[in-house]
Amino acid sequence: MLSFLFIIADWPKLYDINVIRTAHIPSAAVIYYEDMCVVRKFSEETVSLMPNIQCWVTNEYEHNGSSVDGERIISNLLARLPSPSAQ
Repeated sequence: MLSFLFIIADWPKLYDINVIRTAHIPSAAVIYYEDMCVVRKFSEETVSLMPNIQCWVTNEYEHNGSSVDGERIISNLLARLPSPSAQ
């Protein structure tokens, strides 16, 4: 199923870098160190553009972290965000 994705060369623009750079909304993300579907370098480059993001890089999961241990993933990401009263 995934193999056909690798032969597509004309992917449309997925996001606007200028919009990402100006997004000041508190955010959290997880990057799976050994993700078989997403190149970690690309995720790290995208996160580096975001001015207000807390990132969790882990090798505890692969691409399926949210389905394997969703409660822990979400709890960890929410813990990285400022409390609503602090905003």
